[in-house]
Amino acid sequence: MVSTGASPAQSAMIGDDAERNIANAFAAGLAEAYLVRTGKFRDGHETRFTPEPTATVTDICKAVTRLAIPGVVKTEART
Repeated sequence: MVSTGASPAQSAMIGDDAERNIANAFAAGLAEAYLVRTGKFRDGHETRFTPEPTATVTDICKAVTRLAIPGVVKTEART
């Protein structure tokens, strides 16, 4: 976020760990957090923490297409 100039309220998290990615993203003030059903994800993780994810999706592409934060700073992915 620092390199883009975005604030937490203008940012989103996409991750497969309900606690480390989703719960911590909301605790840090991020606007949205998408839980992806890959990697560490297990059924039931989407309801383990409050607040629950913005959405639970099957893959990262679906999460990216759902991002709808007004004023979000979009940057190109680094390879």
